Amino acid sequence: MKDVAEFICCLVFLCAGLVGCSDRSFELKNLNQIDIDEPQSPSMDWIMRQLTESTEANGFASAFTPAPLPDGRVVYLESTLVDGNDVYKHWILDPDTNEREQLNSDRASVSRNSYPTALGDDRIVYNGWGSEVVDDDEIDPGGIWVINLKNHRRKKIFNFYSDFYQQTGFNPLATTPDGKVIFSEEVGEVEPTTELWMIDPDTMHRSLLVSSVDGLPHHGLSAYDPAVLPDGRIVFITDRPGIGIWEFWMIDPKTKEWEQLTDHREGRGNIRVSSPGAMPDGRIVYATDISKEWKFEFWMMNPDTKEREQLISRQELGELSHISMPKSLPDGRIVFQSNMSDDKTTQLWILEPDTGEGGG
Repeated sequence: MKDVAEFICCLVFLCAGLVGCSDRSFELKNLNQIDIDEPQSPSMDWIMRQLTESTEANGFASAFTPAPLPDGRVVYLESTLVDGNDVYKHWILDPDTNEREQLNSDRASVSRNSYPTALGDDRIVYNGWGSEVVDDDEIDPGGIWVINLKNHRRKKIFNFYSDFYQQTGFNPLATTPDGKVIFSEEVGEVEPTTELWMIDPDTMHRSLLVSSVDGLPHHGLSAYDPAVLPDGRIVFITDRPGIGIWEFWMIDPKTKEWEQLTDHREGRGNIRVSSPGAMPDGRIVYATDISKEWKFEFWMMNPDTKEREQLISRQELGELSHISMPKSLPDGRIVFQSNMSDDKTTQLWILEPDTGEGGG
C-alpha cells in the first residue's frame, strides 16, 4: 500500500510540477538512443605550470576551487592554519604575472566549500556565512553570497535552512550568461538527494530546474555540480545514492529539453565523471576515472556530438594526484587544483597549449 501511495505521489508531482517552478514540460531523450563514440586521441599537446605553492611565508597555504574571471584572472580559495584552526579566504590571481590580491576582509567567514564563481564582469558568487553569531547567539546557517569586486560590498541572496529544505553542505555553483546563479540543495531526510535550482541575485526569485522526482528517469537521483555552456545550456552530474555511477546530463532552461550525455552502466565504460567546466568553444572539460581506482584524468567532450578527447593522461600528470576542478580561462587555457604525491597541501596549476616555444 505504501508503494502505491508513493507511486501516486510521484505522478502528482510529474503532472503538477513543484513549488517555485511554473513550467515543468520537458522532452526526455530515449536512453537507448545514446551512442557514446570511442574517445579520440588528443588534438594538441599541453604544458603544465604550477601557479601557487605552499611556503613558510604564506603559512603553508593550500589553494582550492579556481574560477576564471572575464578579465583572465582567477578567483580561488586559500586555506591557512592559524592557532590550530583552518582559516579560509578568497584571493584573486593573475596567472601570467602571479600578482594577487585578497578579496575578503578579515572578519568575513568563508566556507571550505565556498566555490567562488564569476557573476558578470564585476561580481562573484560564493557559499559562506555572514558571521559566526547573529541574533542573540543564533548560529548563521550559511547561504549564497554575492560580492562586488570594486567596492567589496556583499549581500546574501539565499539562505540554506529554508522553509522546505535542509542545509546541503555547500555544493559547486555556476552562473548563466544572463546573470542567474545555479545551485543545488538537499531534500529528504531518509535518503536525501540534491536538486538543481536557479536564482536571480537581484530579485531573489528562484525556480526549480532539476528535481529528484521530476524529469530524470529514475526516482532518487541527485543533480549537482553544474556547468553553463556559452549558449546557456546547463551540464550537470547525476548519481543514485549508494550505486556510484555518475553521469552527465544537459538541460536547456529555455526549452526544458533534457539529454543524457554519458551512459556508464556496467560494460559501458568508466563510472565516474566529475567537475565539468565549460570551454569557450562549447565543449566541456572534466575529470574522469578510467581506471575505476580514483585515479582521475582530464578529458573534453562535445555535448552535441558526444565525441570525447583525452586532454592529459594519468602518466603525463606524473607526481600530481587528486586532480579536479578544471576550469577554462577566456583564452582556452585551463586552471585546476591538485597536489603532489609527497605534499599534503592542494595547489593551483594551469594547462597551456604547447606552442613548441617552451611555454604557453
